[in-house]
Amino acid sequence: MRETEESKRFLSPFMLLNVLRVTAIVMLTEVPVAALSSALIAGEVLQPQVIAGGLLIVLSSLAAALSLRREAGAQHA
Repeated sequence: MRETEESKRFLSPFMLLNVLRVTAIVMLTEVPVAALSSALIAGEVLQPQVIAGGLLIVLSSLAAALSLRREAGAQHA
């Protein structure tokens, strides 16, 4: 199947989900970087509750991003 000039300008739904998944995973680095920088720069004490909460946020977002990948793969196949 040949790609037309118009179809080259837009991302397919599968490619778009891939881009969104990668973006979500990259944005997850914001939580640990913010926590570490507040500890190193501002002298904040990282309490166990804060670390546990940050871990829950990162893990749940990562699970959601990876499930998008599985759903996209199942629909694409």
